[in-house]
Parts: sequence; structure tokens; C-alpha cells
Amino acid sequence: MMKIDSIKNYMGNENFETISKDIFTFIKPLEKEYPDIENWFYNKQLKELNDRDILFIKDNDSIIGVVCLKKSENKICTFFIKENYRNKNLGTLLLNESIMILDTKLPFMTIPENKVSSFKYFIDKYNWILLDKKENNNHIIEYYYNGKYIK
Repeated sequence: MMKIDSIKNYMGNENFETISKDIFTFIKPLEKEYPDIENWFYNKQLKELNDRDILFIKDNDSIIGVVCLKKSENKICTFFIKENYRNKNLGTLLLNESIMILDTKLPFMTIPENKVSSFKYFIDKYNWILLDKKENNNHIIEYYYNGKYIK
């Protein structure tokens, strides 16, 4: 059975660097929407683990799902499931764990316009609230759901 793990379980461990690299390699395809993802991952996400967390699911030795969180903003920064593992309840498992960690049923999340349809199930199931949509620095329209003050 696949289980959710946290990168925090590897802090101070000889496997931390390997797990970090595996997670980054997994989310690297998102650089099409977020060209600065490598800098963000290594210089924000990993260096601020007191306020952040990275949850992941493996199948055998391969990462198949990742969610990056920022607790001070009740924010899901990244949410990615390997394509052939989608619609198998893994996203729900990661999302429910994220909701527990962030202590909100309505986590702040931005979703690029081309991915909104992929998140429709979660938007409807969890009654997410569309607050705004804006063009980001990469000229991609992002939809802003929920917010850090919405519990």
C-alpha cells in the first residue's frame, strides 16, 4: 500500500538530498508554467521547511504524487500527480493530508488557466471559492481559490 510521506522525515538524514532531488525531478515538468521552479524549490521550499512541508507518495521507488505547502499562508503551492496515477484517489489522500496540516478546509491555491479543468473535481468536492484571476509574470492567467483568512 502506498502511503504519504513528508520530506521532514528525512531532515538530518543521509537520504535528504536524494529525496529532494527525486521530488524536484518529479515536479520539473511544471517549469513550463513556472520557469523559476528550480530556484523556488531549492531556495524557498527546502530552505524554509519550518514554515513549509513537502508531502509525497511513492509507488515502489518512484514518486507518483507531490504537494508543497506553505503553512503561514494556508497555501498549497504545488500539487502534482503522475498522469497514469490520476483518478485513483491519490490526489484526495494528498489533499486531505494537506487540509489537516494547514488546518483549513479552504486552502489558498492558484491554478493556471490550462489546468483548472484538471482540478474541477476538487474545486466542486471541497466547495473552493474563486476569488480572482490574474495574469502572472509568465503571462499565464492564474485562478485564485480560497484565501489564507478563509477557514
